[in-house]
Amino acid sequence: MSAAEVWQKALADVLKGRPPSIIAPIVGVTPAAVGAWLRGESVPCGWRWRALVIEAKMEDRWPELSAVRDAVERKPTGRPRLPKAVRLERLNKQIQEVQNG
Repeated sequence: MSAAEVWQKALADVLKGRPPSIIAPIVGVTPAAVGAWLRGESVPCGWRWRALVIEAKMEDRWPELSAVRDAVERKPTGRPRLPKAVRLERLNKQIQEVQNG
């Protein structure tokens, strides 16, 4: 089983089939961010992953689950960094969304 497959299984175990709209508030992210995790486009940071593991009452599996996340995060073939202009455009869009409610 590849690292990505092991990661997807670990993520599914921790999220327990709950939709992104339920998971997102637990760690202070948007449902879109959780969707990106589920699609394999990104990986939650260490402290968010720990919070999800604790919330799922899987602390006894922390060494295993942490190692799986770390292995995928350090994968050398990640997505290239977006150009600064694109990142700023997305940030401005998020700011506008917050300001408009």
